[in-house]
Amino acid sequence: MYVVEGDKMVREYLRAGMPVKSLICKKEWLNSLEKGLTDGVDEIIPVSFDELRSISTLSAPHNALALVSTGTSVEKEEAPEGTYTIVLETIQDPGNLGTIIRSALWFGVQHIVCSKDSVDCYNPKVVQAAMGGLIGVRVSYRDLQPYLTAAAAEGKEIVATSPGAPSVYEFNPRKREGILLFGNESKGLSKAACNLATVVTGIPGKREDNSTGSLNVAMSVSVVLSEFSRRKLI
Repeated sequence: MYVVEGDKMVREYLRAGMPVKSLICKKEWLNSLEKGLTDGVDEIIPVSFDELRSISTLSAPHNALALVSTGTSVEKEEAPEGTYTIVLETIQDPGNLGTIIRSALWFGVQHIVCSKDSVDCYNPKVVQAAMGGLIGVRVSYRDLQPYLTAAAAEGKEIVATSPGAPSVYEFNPRKREGILLFGNESKGLSKAACNLATVVTGIPGKREDNSTGSLNVAMSVSVVLSEFSRRKLI
């Protein structure tokens, strides 16, 4: 199970029919919910604000906390035909993964594949940063080398992102489905992953020599998704 905190997020999970095992909340908040919204909840535990604060991971707790079963859509591994899948290699910061999940939901990407050494998508900080994104985005963990090798053998477009590469704004895809590949926060993509790409593209900026750092990976994903959405590729 994993923890979901915050009035808005808990309400969204209830409305989506997610498998909430325990709902721990203030009685006043519980009474404010629409009729029937908690019918599928296994256990409801009314608590005081002080009791909620004692178990909350937030510095400023809200009125509700939910324990949600992991036996949901995030365990599914395949994206629908005719879509792009986001593939992440060694993403370590929970805030980055949560933001990527949130962006994927916004732009309509239904599946994210992470390397097995990436941060757990059920990490509380990931869940919080995703802002309900796990309701609609599937996240799975794979050995990327065989996964990408199989995708290449199937003829899928594998789009790697790298600083200084030809602009994503000039990218011409061979087909409207495939993989968008992003690398580690500090090291970028491994050479092995890059070698499996069918095309490498980048986001043009004023500091392409990387003398003062690079674009945050979550921001990079959002920029690429925005461009792909604008061109109706996703």
